[in-house]
Amino acid sequence: MGHLNQIRIYTGEIFIVEKDYVLISKIKLNGEEINTNGEIFCSVLKNENFQIGQSVKFGELNNDKKRPGQFKTKKILMKFDPDLELKLKLLHQLLTIDSAREALSDPRYSKLLEGELKGKTLRGQIEDLISLNNSHSDYYIKLLTDIRVYLLGS
Repeated sequence: MGHLNQIRIYTGEIFIVEKDYVLISKIKLNGEEINTNGEIFCSVLKNENFQIGQSVKFGELNNDKKRPGQFKTKKILMKFDPDLELKLKLLHQLLTIDSAREALSDPRYSKLLEGELKGKTLRGQIEDLISLNNSHSDYYIKLLTDIRVYLLGS
């Protein structure tokens, strides 16, 4: 069990998507940016449906014999949302009207608040929540549910 300090988790961002491979950039090892002499190559299945800009995790880097001096990985372990923790904090703040007001002026959330949900920015949706002045009303709960689905996808 005492080998936890040897676990390596690499993260990166999908840079190029082709039918049978992706290139990954902005590589970090355990959260620290590292130099990889370019993008990391990874073979993928056609149905894996990766998107440019998507964040991914993987567990190894190997020398790429077809691209000397560069690296590849055999498998992407998971796709992930690098803003998940921030989204969860924002949702927690929306549970009460006072903390929802604070969230609107918190600079950590500015990028999230620009997103559009049902024809309004997320900021506008939160302003609607605040204007209800009743965090227990059915409409407040419905709006909060819509925001949760928008941020987390389910």
